[in-house]
Amino acid sequence: MPSITRGDCRKCHRSFAKSQMTRHLKSCLGSSNQGDSMLILVELPRSPFWVYLTVPNTVKLMSIDAVLRDLWLDCCGHMSEFSSHDDLYVDEPDEPLFGRKRERSMNVSLKRAIGHGSLVYQYDFGSTTTLVLRVMGEKVIGLEPGIKVVARNDAPDIRCTECGGVATELLFDDWAPIAYCDECLGSVEEDGEAYTLPVVNSPRMGVCAYSGPSIEP
Repeated sequence: MPSITRGDCRKCHRSFAKSQMTRHLKSCLGSSNQGDSMLILVELPRSPFWVYLTVPNTVKLMSIDAVLRDLWLDCCGHMSEFSSHDDLYVDEPDEPLFGRKRERSMNVSLKRAIGHGSLVYQYDFGSTTTLVLRVMGEKVIGLEPGIKVVARNDAPDIRCTECGGVATELLFDDWAPIAYCDECLGSVEEDGEAYTLPVVNSPRMGVCAYSGPSIEP
């Protein structure tokens, strides 16, 4: 799938390429000395999946974790963590073991954990999805109070392998996913080990049992 994608600004409803979106959002949203939110880009590197969030400075990592699960990831209630330099942020920290990063609680503000840089987020330590969170702006004016989506990638254009129409399902047979529309999938003979997952606008598409829905904050 191509990594160059477009998305709509949720304030002005204009479409921009990802490479243009940071500059546009900082201008469109505006900033002030009284602004209490950060502009955060969350993305799956080398993929078409990305989202920009406005996040108040006081929001805790546990709230970001919940948003990412609802928006993109949660299928089976897997464990997750944030990491930055020598620290891990988890639900229930353990005493550090030799050679391991220090474990800290997710009950800490995003602003404190991320500083002016970035965090790595991992969901599911079996079929892991690894996202990167980056600070793209500070003291921005959010659309509404709380965590809000201000831009998000358009759904990737995935086509049916048979007819070239818009694909709706991925058929997994011998571990190789094949995209089909509903009509063409109905004519495919599946063996006993084949299964399907829906085509969704998520970096978790085709992984584990993820099928959505996508719930935006």
